[in-house]
Amino acid sequence: MRVISRGRLNEEDFKALRRLILERMLLLYGLRGLSHGVPRLLDTYPERGMAILACSNRTVSMIRVALASLEEFRGEKILPYVIKITGTYRRAFEVLRSYMPEDLRMSTQ
Repeated sequence: MRVISRGRLNEEDFKALRRLILERMLLLYGLRGLSHGVPRLLDTYPERGMAILACSNRTVSMIRVALASLEEFRGEKILPYVIKITGTYRRAFEVLRSYMPEDLRMSTQ
C-alpha cells in the first residue's frame, strides 16, 4: 500500500494506520469480518510512504474497502491506496522496489 500525505510517515505511523484499518473493518464488517483474519504489517518504507500488508485472500476486499475509507490521519488529509496484490512476500517486495510513481521520479531529478 502507499499513503500520500503532506508529512512524512514513519514506522510508528504505519502501525497506527494498521490499527485504523482494523477499527474500520470492525465498523464495516463487525466481528465476523475480523474473524476471517486481520492484516499484518510486514514491512514499512517510510521514505516512499509505502508498506507491505499481509492478509488472507478472504479479507483482501475488506481491507481494500477499509483502507479506501480512510481520509484523515492525525489531523491531516491522506490518500491511501493499494499498489498491487501478490501471493508472496518476495513478489510484494519486488513490486515495491520497482514501483516508482511519478511524484517520486520528479523529486529525485
